[in-house]
Order: sequence, then structure tokens, then C-alpha cells
Amino acid sequence: MTRRRPWVVLVASLLPLAACGGGGGGGGDGLPLIVPGTVDVTVDRNLVASSLQLSDETFAADACAVEEGATQAGLRRLLRFDTLIVNHGALPLLLGSPTDPEPPLTSADFEYAPCHQHYHFEGWAEYRLETLAGDIVAVGHKQAFCLLDTVMVVPSSPSLDYDCDYQGLSAGWGDLYDHSLDGQWVDVTGVPAGDYVLVVRANVDGKVVELDDRWPNEARVTVRLPDPGSPLN
Repeated sequence: MTRRRPWVVLVASLLPLAACGGGGGGGGDGLPLIVPGTVDVTVDRNLVASSLQLSDETFAADACAVEEGATQAGLRRLLRFDTLIVNHGALPLLLGSPTDPEPPLTSADFEYAPCHQHYHFEGWAEYRLETLAGDIVAVGHKQAFCLLDTVMVVPSSPSLDYDCDYQGLSAGWGDLYDHSLDGQWVDVTGVPAGDYVLVVRANVDGKVVELDDRWPNEARVTVRLPDPGSPLN
């Protein structure tokens, strides 16, 4: 499967952002690498923090990201980041075929994305930017994923070779969405300078049952944004 990069024209080079510290939600301290008898998903907080990048990008009106509601046409400032969602449960997270998925899922839980030419699992991840007091100032596109094994997280974990035609996430494996891909951002155009918290959540609609949910489904990373009118160097 090829995950397509967004159609954009870069008008400023990507500016790496250092996380300002604080925020939990991705650590594994005291947690078992594999939780028996369950599916248990989490967001890799460290990867979110280390991959933060700020960019100014221009989108055409017919760009996939615009058509799918991830941003607006024109010049936009985006806070980009990687998302790695890991299954730390001993059971595989099985979605199955998007047109005939595993119950209780139905085909309505999937949507065919013409721009990407495969089915996405709806309501799987959510991105937002909050003030330090917890007020939401910007919301990313509610992400629909083509869920499959891309990164072995727990050594020697076998992969069940899921793909976009038969989706899932094996025990000990993660699904990585690189910061360069469509929707891997929160649009922060016009957001005032200051410190904020980027929140990345997985399994937001609760469609995947986690019987023993020990690993957190949410990662929180504090970031500092520059003045929205200042150029990126």
C-alpha cells in the first residue's frame, strides 16, 4: 500500500519544534509490553514529541486534504507530527474486510477515499490543540486510518500481514502515519503565539473493544507556537 503525500506547495521550509515538556499519555512505565487476553492500543507520545514540525503550505481548492476537510484552500500554517498507534494487547486487533468486516463492525464504519484509493476505518484517531487550561483552540481532521502492521514495537512479535483490503493490527505491532501525509497535522493558522498542548487520541469512537485497557489511549505534548504573522526560517 502506498500512503500518498498531500498535494501542496511549500512556501516555507519545515521548522522542527521542540516539545516544551510536560504532558503524559504515552509512557510505558510499569506497564507490560504485552497485556494478556485483550486488545490494548496506545499512542506513542515520544514519537509525537520528537516529530513536531511547523510549516506554511499552500493548498489548491481541489487538493485531497481540502476535499476531505483536513484544511482549507490557500496559505495555511500546519503543526505536523507522526502518529504511531500500537497494539500492546496479546490479541490481534482485527477489523477485516472493509466491505464485510468482523462483527460488531459494519461496512458503515469504513469509507472509501478516492484520493487515496483505499478504505479508511472511520473515527479511529483525533487530533486537537488546547490551551494549558484545557480550552480547545484548534481541531485536526478526525482521522480515518487504513489500519495495518507497519512497525514492530515488541521484539519477535509475528505479523498477521494486514493490509488495506483486510485491516487490523497484530499484537506488539504499530501503525505509523508519517508527518508528511494528508491530515497528519492540526491547522494552527491564526493561533496566537504561546504554549499549548497537542492531544492525540486513538480509538476515539470506542469501536474497538479493549477489555483490559492498561495503556493510555491519549498522548499529550506541550508545544510553543510563534507569532502567526512571523515567517518561518
